[in-house]
Amino acid sequence: MLPVNTHFIARGKSPGYYKVTAERLHAAVPGSTYELSPKGFHGSIPAAIDELVTDISEYFKG
Repeated sequence: MLPVNTHFIARGKSPGYYKVTAERLHAAVPGSTYELSPKGFHGSIPAAIDELVTDISEYFKG
């Protein structure tokens, strides 16, 4: 079982099955959150590492 504070993210420019999978996982995990990054693509993490670290740290602070 995943914890209730699990955060699912899909990227708008990734293949469609990533979004479908994230949405279904979010629906199956009570208390989870879901976010769609419209400009993101699969593999965008290395390109946006500074922003990602900031967002993740803010998520855990909040």
